[in-house]
Amino acid sequence: MNRIRCSIPWVTLALAGVALGLALLPSRWVADPLALFCFDHQAIVQQGQWWRLLSGHLVHSDSTHLQWDLLGFVIFGSWLEFKDRRLLVLSLALALLILDLVLLSSWGLARYCGLSGLLYAPAALMLWQHFRRQPHLISALPLIAGAAKLVSESLQQQAWLADQGWPLYAPAHWCGVAAALIVWLLTRRRHSSPLGQPTLYR
Repeated sequence: MNRIRCSIPWVTLALAGVALGLALLPSRWVADPLALFCFDHQAIVQQGQWWRLLSGHLVHSDSTHLQWDLLGFVIFGSWLEFKDRRLLVLSLALALLILDLVLLSSWGLARYCGLSGLLYAPAALMLWQHFRRQPHLISALPLIAGAAKLVSESLQQQAWLADQGWPLYAPAHWCGVAAALIVWLLTRRRHSSPLGQPTLYR
C-alpha cells in the first residue's frame, strides 16, 4: 500500500468538527442532541434509527467528556493522517464496524456515546509505530502508559482522566485496539522503503 501523506489532516479535523458541532447545536434546533444522536439500541433495532450507528460515536455526554475525547482524537488522528491518510480511514472504519457489532450484540449497551472507542485505533497504531522505530525503553514509555491506562480502566471501570458523565464502557477501547491490530496485520511489509528506512508498518 502506497502511503498518502497530507499537509492538513482534513479527515481528523472534519470528524472533530462534527463532534464539536453536535455539542454546540442551539437548543432551538435540537432540544437534546445527546438523546437524538447517541447510540440507542432500542431506537436502532426497533425504530430503524440507523444514523445512531455513526452519530453515537460523535456525540458526548458532557463538555468534559467531549474535551478529553477531542484532544486525544485530534492528536492521534492527525499524527496518523500526516503519515498515511488511508491508514487513518481504514483504522477508523474498522473500529466503527467492530464497536457497532459489539454494541448491537448481547455484550453491548442500551445507550452509548463518545469518540474514545474510535480514537484508540489511531492511538494504538501510532504508539506501536513510535516504539518500532526506536525500540528502547524511552520510546516504549508512551506505549506502556497507554497499555496501563487501558488495563486499569478495564479492571476498575473508571476513566483515568475525567468523569465522563456515563459509566465507562471499557470494551469500546479494546475494539479500537483490535481495529489497530487488524490494520497492522493487513499492512505489514517485509521490505524497506527506497530510502532504506522501515516502512510505516512491517
